[in-house]
Amino acid sequence: MKKVIPFFTIPLLFLLCQPFQALPGQNPSAESSYRTGMRYIQKKKLDRAVDSLKKAVAGKPEVARYHIGLGEAFRIKGCFDEAVSSYQKALALEPENGEALCRLGDVHAALGQNDEAILCYEKFIETSRNKPEALSVRGKIFNLKGEREKAIAAYRESLSLRSGDFDTLVALASDLVRAERFPEARDLFLRAKKIRPYDENVLVNLGMLYTLEKSYDKALDVLSTAIKIDPVNPRTRFYLGKTYFGRGDLDRAISHTEKALEIDPADPEKHFTLGLYYDKKGWHDLAAAEYEEALYLDPQYLYNRLRAAGTGNKQEAADRRHDGERGDP
Repeated sequence: MKKVIPFFTIPLLFLLCQPFQALPGQNPSAESSYRTGMRYIQKKKLDRAVDSLKKAVAGKPEVARYHIGLGEAFRIKGCFDEAVSSYQKALALEPENGEALCRLGDVHAALGQNDEAILCYEKFIETSRNKPEALSVRGKIFNLKGEREKAIAAYRESLSLRSGDFDTLVALASDLVRAERFPEARDLFLRAKKIRPYDENVLVNLGMLYTLEKSYDKALDVLSTAIKIDPVNPRTRFYLGKTYFGRGDLDRAISHTEKALEIDPADPEKHFTLGLYYDKKGWHDLAAAEYEEALYLDPQYLYNRLRAAGTGNKQEAADRRHDGERGDP
């Protein structure tokens, strides 16, 4: 399962609902470009967001939040070097800006640069006057150090102080998925969904958990919403395939998994799963080609899959049982 990484969010709704009024010393054109860029981020029109936010930065380069906004657009696009540069520029202007510190830490964590991420998070904690947020960030540090139970405890304590914090709910739910505590994770994602009904990450994770529970109608409901938000998300396509397979609709299962592979062709799990579907369909030559591709991408894939099913990895085992009950190898 693809790693789910939680991020602190810019309060878009608050910003976008306010009537635009330039404050003293503001550049009205720069502020307008900033707000436009943030709207484009919300709509996932990221190229337009970058263009607008670059205009904001050019018009008023001394405003840290403009650099943070541009960094966010770059981060979502996957342009991590540019995102790092934007966050660093924000921190050069405001060295204790908590949002910039956390976002920079998140990018470092996504890149596997754990030491750099921990430095950013620790600086945030040192300068933070907000105990719940500091606890959430401490949870991130524990995760990077491989101390998941401590991370879960930190997120729980943070939620005890602010039970409706979206980012902490998602962070805790994601850790509980990794710890294979699926029912509790599902309940937390449902709480997060009440706060943001159309958050794609939450919807896809709920779809995945409902699929594991064989609640295929519920899975189809949330995944159908997610695919409208982002038709090219390979995870959404993959779990839609699993959902349709569970409902006995093999043709749609194949179609969605093929589309997932068009978007993400380097994932051995998707190739192997498509091979299972092809075998079920009777297309054994195509199935063999998918198995070969999975093993080419990861020679240990089949061994790890079978080992997971036999040594207590409940999510992999659940997937395996789900396939096996319909006669797959």
